[in-house]
Amino acid sequence: MSALTWPFSFEEPRWLWLGLLVPVLVLVSLRSLAGLDPVRRVLAVTARGVVIVVLAMSLARIVKVTRNNDLTVLFLMDRSSSVDKLQREVEQYIYEVGKQARPADRVGLIDFASGAYLEQLPMHGGYSDQLLGRLPAPPNPDRTNIAAAIRLAMAMFPADTAKRIVLLSDGNDNMGDVLSEAQRARADGVVIDVVPLWYRHENEIYFDRLMAPAYAEQGEQVPIRMLIHSRKAARGRIHLEHNGREVPLPQEYAHVELQPGNNPFIIRLPVTTSGPQRFSAEFYPDAEEMDEMTANNRATAFSVVPGKRRVLILSMNPPHDQPLLDALHQEHVLAEIREVTEGGEGVDLLELMSYSAVVLADVPASIFTDEDQRMLATYVKDVGGGLIMTGGGESFGAGGWIGTPVE
Repeated sequence: MSALTWPFSFEEPRWLWLGLLVPVLVLVSLRSLAGLDPVRRVLAVTARGVVIVVLAMSLARIVKVTRNNDLTVLFLMDRSSSVDKLQREVEQYIYEVGKQARPADRVGLIDFASGAYLEQLPMHGGYSDQLLGRLPAPPNPDRTNIAAAIRLAMAMFPADTAKRIVLLSDGNDNMGDVLSEAQRARADGVVIDVVPLWYRHENEIYFDRLMAPAYAEQGEQVPIRMLIHSRKAARGRIHLEHNGREVPLPQEYAHVELQPGNNPFIIRLPVTTSGPQRFSAEFYPDAEEMDEMTANNRATAFSVVPGKRRVLILSMNPPHDQPLLDALHQEHVLAEIREVTEGGEGVDLLELMSYSAVVLADVPASIFTDEDQRMLATYVKDVGGGLIMTGGGESFGAGGWIGTPVE
């Protein structure tokens, strides 16, 4: 038997206690109105009681309750490389669950890797069989951004139904702030269910870490430590690069034997130039069957070698900003100018670290992606770099910098 539900509710129910004054009013009125005939006395007492009840309900802010049992479910499907082999099973699961939806319910699909993409709008009839096995490959599947998928789902929910999110993922996100997005969803009354994707790679090798000292002196032999993890014994070679150039390795690294567990390696490299030093290493197994997933076989580290610092001018019109560059040169400041365009090459934090300051020469915020803006903010806040904005029609508030990480 279902519980009794009322078609109205109260936002401030504590004011309903005023209704207790009605019995008291009846007792007092029967004595004070004793001179009236019985009919007029009853009418007067009733009118006073109704006034108190209406006043109490008004103060309690009575509202009409409209109930809607329709439901919208948005499935969030992880498409990153770590769960790529499970895609067919995940799609079939969504299809089978979608068939159980009531006719009035709606089902939608969002897939995600580094970004989130709406594949099916919330619609009646469950998950469309026209999409089974036909979803386009996501860009940059090596990254996982669950936060972006939740954020997109919150924007796609219709306003006239209950809302539910079903997340299908292994949970290995490496982008965004999923906890903050989940808290916002909970504040909006949206339930998030999680279907964990389990997998096990029997033959798996991955680069656990590549370590280099944060700072080094020019001419120093910098120790580079490598840690490679393997589930089983395996063989292969290590490829090492320093600032994009291949480093000839000793014979013992040309072909290495990996034992089950962690395998440490160390090599010392001379540093002959100043500025940021990027080190990249990758492991190549002798046979493909030794490693089921090769996307995690690469690692990167960097060191900084202090030297004479420079200033970088980012400009949309280098000829227009040439006088600024000339003025810096007259003051014996090493400076260079670079043109930036919308959709062009972004900023790189490691590259920025070789400059003591960055000048935004009348550049709007729209030129940079959100990731670029976070890079600039990190460069100033955490690395200690300088940032200058020159005035103009595309700078400061007019350039859309209000509310950005740079602000």
